[in-house]
Amino acid sequence: MAFAQNSFENFAKCVCTTVVFNDKNPTLYDEIKFKLPLSLHEKYHLFFAFYSVDTKVLKPEKRAAGQTAVETIIGYCALPIFQDKVLIKDKEYILPIDPPSSTNTYTDYLGHTPKPIDPEKIYFRFRTQLVSSVYTNDEHLATFFSKVHNRKTEQELLIPLDHIPQVNNQVLMHFAPIVMNQLFVSLCRAKTEAAGSKIFMALMDVASRYALFCRLACMETLTT
Repeated sequence: MAFAQNSFENFAKCVCTTVVFNDKNPTLYDEIKFKLPLSLHEKYHLFFAFYSVDTKVLKPEKRAAGQTAVETIIGYCALPIFQDKVLIKDKEYILPIDPPSSTNTYTDYLGHTPKPIDPEKIYFRFRTQLVSSVYTNDEHLATFFSKVHNRKTEQELLIPLDHIPQVNNQVLMHFAPIVMNQLFVSLCRAKTEAAGSKIFMALMDVASRYALFCRLACMETLTT
């Protein structure tokens, strides 16, 4: 669900953006926020539809006669947001706009793999940014969360630990309480001294990186 851009409702199923009139290479300035569901799967996409609006019918005399703006669909593009149990990266995306077809439905535009830029095609460029305390787009942390929830044997208990040192520091600081909680749970389930020692070392690694990050943040605040 998208956060509505008016004061009448909290969420909306779709959001329209503003655009400069008669611009052949328009820039969209709107920032659109989405509320992610708690359970994500690979069928979730960001779906974009592009329209051409005939402004001629917006003249006062025609509006008074009951005529409304004529919207003609130009094309569609879509971006899958959840693949291999990882959310899309925070970066700029360039998607080709596929023209509409009388035989296609909107689902036919989902799941397209990115293709090289074709000068003859029209493209849509945009940037994404994830703000979440539940999901991460760090591959190593996502793998850790995925495997740590499916642990059954002691060996499966230790496999997720190999991904912690490779997690980005800023991402790890954001999820540090959750990661440490999972490590404490794993420590309580360890049956051998070797397994307990490895989990304890992972805990110390997270704690030391967290302490260093906080110290550097405090020093940066004091200097500014």
